[in-house]
Amino acid sequence: MNDKDYDKLIDAWLDGDIDETTLAELNAWVLESPENAARFAERSHMHSHLSEWAKSVHGEPASETPVSFPLLKVLLPIAAVLALCVGLFYFTNPPVSGVPVAQLTDSPRAILSYHGRELDIEEPTLLTGDYELSSGIAAIVFQTGVELIIEAPARFQLDSEMHVMLHHGRIAATVPPAGIGFLVETPAADIIDHGTEFAVEVGNDQSSEIHVFKGEVEVQPKSSEADSVHLETSDATRMELDSDVPMGIPLDNDRFLRSLREPSQDLVRTIRKLEPSLYFRMGVPKNGITLRDRVGDAHGELIDRGAERPPFAPGKMGSSTRFEGPKDGAYVRVPDYPKSTGSLSGSFWVFAESRPRRATIASNATEDKMGQFQLSLLRDTGKLRLQVVDSSGEKQEVHSDSPFPLSEWQHIAFSADGTDLRLYLNGEEISSIPCGSIGETDIPSLFIGAKSNNRKSTADHFWHGRIDEFALFDHALTAENIRSIYQNSETVK
Repeated sequence: MNDKDYDKLIDAWLDGDIDETTLAELNAWVLESPENAARFAERSHMHSHLSEWAKSVHGEPASETPVSFPLLKVLLPIAAVLALCVGLFYFTNPPVSGVPVAQLTDSPRAILSYHGRELDIEEPTLLTGDYELSSGIAAIVFQTGVELIIEAPARFQLDSEMHVMLHHGRIAATVPPAGIGFLVETPAADIIDHGTEFAVEVGNDQSSEIHVFKGEVEVQPKSSEADSVHLETSDATRMELDSDVPMGIPLDNDRFLRSLREPSQDLVRTIRKLEPSLYFRMGVPKNGITLRDRVGDAHGELIDRGAERPPFAPGKMGSSTRFEGPKDGAYVRVPDYPKSTGSLSGSFWVFAESRPRRATIASNATEDKMGQFQLSLLRDTGKLRLQVVDSSGEKQEVHSDSPFPLSEWQHIAFSADGTDLRLYLNGEEISSIPCGSIGETDIPSLFIGAKSNNRKSTADHFWHGRIDEFALFDHALTAENIRSIYQNSETVK
C-alpha cells in the first residue's frame, strides 16, 4: 500500500467504517515508524493543534500554511507520542457501530458491558455485538418477541434478532411463533428453536447443557457432521466440546430463572384473605435489592455478601430469594417490621440444599437476646426447630422428629394462639406444646436467611437454599387456614 491507501484507511477508521482485519493492518502501520505515527496524527487533524502551538513558540502568527518539513522534524517526536497514545487507546477500544436488535426490559443489579465499555442500563436499546454481564440479571426482548433472561456471570454476542452466541453463562429463552428458528450458538453446539421455552448453560469447560421446558429444539453438534438431536418438552442433554455424542440428562426445573414476573395465583389470594401483617413474595425486585411488603409499608433490604451469581432462583411460585449458606450467601434484613404481641403465626415455602449448623430461616433474635421467635435447624441434627418467648420471658421450643428434607420445596407454618404453640410441615401438624401469649420485644429488625449478630453488626447462621412466599400474621392461624395455604400452592411447571 502507498500513503494514499493508508490515508483512506485512516478516513475509514475516523468514519467508524472499518473491519477488524483492516483495523489490525492500520494499527501495525501506525506503530511501524514515527513517520507513520506523524501521518496518522496529521490525518486525524491533530497536526493543526500542533502547528498552532509551534508557531506561537516562534512568535509567528497562525496561518493555514501546511506544516513545513523542518517543522515536522521538530514535531515528529510529539506527534509520534500523541499518535501512539491515541492510536493505542482507540485501536484497543475501537468505536463500535452495531445495528439495534433488542431492548433491555429489566436489569436488576446488572453491570453490563458492550465491547469492554460499561453501559448505562437506563438506555434500553441493545446493538449487535459483544456483551459481558458481570453482575445481576438482564432481561432482553428482540423485535421478533423472543425473550431472554441472562444471569451473571455471562459472555454473549448478539448477532441478529434470530441469532445469539453464548460463550459462557446461562440463558433462558421464551420463543413465540414469530421467533421460530431462533438460534443459540455455543462452542459445542447450535440450538435451533421450533417454538418453545428452553434454557442453555455453557460451563467453564465450554460444554453446553440444553433443557427444554416446553416445545421442541434441535441440537446440532459442532464437532462433525453428526446427526442433530431433537429435544421435546421435559428433555435435556449435555454436549461436550469436540464431541458429537449427546448425553441425556435429567431436566432441571430449579436451575434457570425463566421469568422476572411474579404470577398472581390462588396462593396470593389465600394469604391476603388471612390478613398477614407482613408478606414478601421473595421474587426479583426491580432494583435487585429492596423486597417490597405486599400488605404494608415495610421493606426488606437484601444484603449481598459477594456471591458470584445473582441471589435469585426459580421459586415455588415465580422466582425466589436464594441464600448460598455460610461462605458468601445473601440475607435479608427487615428494619422496623410490624411486630405482634399475644398471638403470632407464620407461613413460608422453603428449599434446602444442605443443612448448615443452626441454619436460620427467619429470626428476630440476636446473639444476646432471644426476641420473639426463631425458625432454624437444631444444631447438627438438621431437624426443624421453632423457638418463641412467651410473655413471662420463658423460651418455648418445638421441633421435627427427622432432618429437614433436601432438594425439594417444603411448606413450613406455625401458630401461637396464647394457649399452644404448633409447628406444621406440608399442611400437617408435626409438633405442639402448651405456650402462653407471645411477649413484646424491643429488637427492631427481622432477619430472613440468617440470624442477627448484633455484636459484629452483621449476621451468622446462614441458610443454604431458597425461601419463597414469606408471610407473618399478628393472629393465630387455624389448622384449616394452614392447609388452605399449602393446598393452594402450585409448583412452577
